[in-house]
Amino acid sequence: MTLDCFFLEALITQLRQRIGSGQIRKIHQPTADLLVLRLWTGQQECQLLLSLMPGSAGLWLTDRRFRNPAVPAGFCQLLRARLQRILKLELYDQDRRVVLHGQATDGRRCRLLLELFGRRPVLLLLDDDDRILGRLPTAGQPSAGSIWPVPLSAAIALPQAVAAIAAGAVSLLDETLLARWLQQQVRPMSRLVAGRLAGQMVAQAALEPLQQFVAAWQQQRWQLQITDRVLSLWPAEGSVEPLPDLSALLDQRQRLETAASGRVLVDEPVQTAVHQALQRLQRRLAEIDRQEAEAEQAEDWQQTAELLNGHRHLLRPGLAAIELPDYYRQPPCPRRILLDPALSPQQNIEGWFRRARKARRGLEHARRRREETRELLSWLETLQHELETADTALDSELVRQELMTAGLFRPVKTRFERTRAPAPAEALHSARTPGGLELLWGRNSRTNDYLSRQLLRPDDLWLHALGIPGCHLVIRGGGAVVAESDVIYAAQVAAYYSRARDAGRVEVMVAQGRAVRTLPGGRPGQVRVTAYRSLRVVPTPPAATVGTTLPPA
Repeated sequence: MTLDCFFLEALITQLRQRIGSGQIRKIHQPTADLLVLRLWTGQQECQLLLSLMPGSAGLWLTDRRFRNPAVPAGFCQLLRARLQRILKLELYDQDRRVVLHGQATDGRRCRLLLELFGRRPVLLLLDDDDRILGRLPTAGQPSAGSIWPVPLSAAIALPQAVAAIAAGAVSLLDETLLARWLQQQVRPMSRLVAGRLAGQMVAQAALEPLQQFVAAWQQQRWQLQITDRVLSLWPAEGSVEPLPDLSALLDQRQRLETAASGRVLVDEPVQTAVHQALQRLQRRLAEIDRQEAEAEQAEDWQQTAELLNGHRHLLRPGLAAIELPDYYRQPPCPRRILLDPALSPQQNIEGWFRRARKARRGLEHARRRREETRELLSWLETLQHELETADTALDSELVRQELMTAGLFRPVKTRFERTRAPAPAEALHSARTPGGLELLWGRNSRTNDYLSRQLLRPDDLWLHALGIPGCHLVIRGGGAVVAESDVIYAAQVAAYYSRARDAGRVEVMVAQGRAVRTLPGGRPGQVRVTAYRSLRVVPTPPAATVGTTLPPA
């Protein structure tokens, strides 16, 4: 779904009428390529969606409710600090660049520039001096901190194109040459419109089609044109009907494309449940630290009890404290010990012994709870990573089912709630190595568990990013020696589908299938590896390596 400059011009006109100089109440970044600005226009609240998704890039108003991620992305936090009000929305140089002029609470001006070119659209945040404060995607050129290279356009305005052609700037005999000249030398102009105008002008050997188009552009007499996934406008014939709501059209088209691709865009309450569970575990670890620090005094309390027991002849009923020589320190020094005057000397001694025994038991309990909490924390961090990287509804549903089984998520039941839990085998991903060997991997704990527990054979190779959440990946070697190039390729894929996919290099463990053991009674996806070697590789998606068509990363 590509938006040409004429469509964008009409879209921005509609957005100006509905948004005006709206106040930004909240900024969300549901995914890496979506931004949502919640605006107050003075009369109503609306949401402006900025999409960098390949195939459906653009901006429009939407009524969908996107759940804010547990931790906002860095670019989202930068926008919250820099953008408080929209001052103006316009098309830059009558091209496929949309500029949103904004203002911060301290009065500083900035611009949000959406460039809808090429395979990967770019969103730039610029200050008054054209310095790039931030960008989406974060990697690429121009980089943050550099000066935005202002495009220098030598194109002529659309109304002057008729005179230029009449003066001999380009021949009316060559359709291809004329279409290229219109697209490169005239603003505004799109490839679709240039090709269509060139065809009509060459067929008629006249400038009339271009003249009619210029008149329609000046008078805004348009009708919608949708051709080959391109949204454009063309002069209306006969009575002029108002253009439809272009935001509603774009929103509906993206809904259909999203449903067809299976990609998950709207965060479910599952992420909130995981985030809250992680916060509870962090608080539990802090409490365990406090209990452990207190329990570590068991040895000191044991020594206090033994000192009292060795000097019981000095104890008298009703004493509140006593000072005894402490032979556990070198050199010995006096130690002041508090006593309970209401207790007898023997009861005071037994009380200190009892306190020491309880502390020792508490230390063992605290260490056991720490180990269990860290294990649970690692499991939840893995689930959080799986939710953040879920690309299909099936992957998200498997994580949801796992949380429900663990009692961490209780959805509100509705009439249309899914009754059949998806099978892990349905979410299994596969590809081929450069050497032709089969690769299998999962994108969630249940699929990983199914792969490592039921499909992994002793002579297969098993790979996983070392020490960080990620996928279980298996190379089906069939008992033969696997080429090192295939192992490196598989390690790159395993690194890419891990939490460290944005790192420069990732350490990946490679083990024989016979060395991987699932933990009895353990959570899905938890294994113990008895022997492995490691490789440091650059995270690389499988499609980028061998050109196969695979589920999106």
